[in-house]
Amino acid sequence: MKVSDQNKKKLVYNFYITPDKVFLFNEDIELFPSSSLIPHIDESSRSFRFSTYIEGNSSTQSDGIIGLLDEYNCYFHSAKTHWELKNAYIKNGRNQAAGYQRWLNTIYSYMTSHWKFQYFIYEYLQLLNKTDQVTYNQLIMSTNFSTIFRNIHYEFNELYESYERELGSLDKTAEKYKVSLECNGEWCFFDNHGIHVTDAERDMITVLAISPEFRDIRKDLGIKY
Repeated sequence: MKVSDQNKKKLVYNFYITPDKVFLFNEDIELFPSSSLIPHIDESSRSFRFSTYIEGNSSTQSDGIIGLLDEYNCYFHSAKTHWELKNAYIKNGRNQAAGYQRWLNTIYSYMTSHWKFQYFIYEYLQLLNKTDQVTYNQLIMSTNFSTIFRNIHYEFNELYESYERELGSLDKTAEKYKVSLECNGEWCFFDNHGIHVTDAERDMITVLAISPEFRDIRKDLGIKY
């Protein structure tokens, strides 16, 4: 969440991640808009959030990578909120199986954002390191940016792993609700209703986020895979 500040060069953001992980980013720093990444991201690597957060007119333009970090945290909270609403979805569905299927489809997009925003942030840092090492070093070494990113990353990653385990136990869930289950590529059909489990875009952006190209960036951030 951005806090207004009269000095346009000063970026002040509150990052609430969990009750015991709350950070204030309060720095004088010059950052380029996320639109500067456009020539550096192949068209084949442009996910549907590209138009909103790389091309669009939002805090990711005015505040660059800090705007991207804020959006990453927002999507983590959206994913976590919907994750915790599982029982409400099941209780309020047409039947329990239908509620469960709707729950998984609702959180799918939020969960894939874990990889999309990692990729955007790594691309931004890589370009910043190439074009302005002074600012890169300031951001990585002299601010709490890395600490904030790591905490969002690890919380979101833990949530994503829980989601993956949920998908991996669909057969047991189908038995529990006494419904049929058939999986074929991007979809599993749960009681003849589709559950989106993957797609080419998600697979592509996941590979990009963990690619060796960003090994040094991840090392600077203290991220391990």
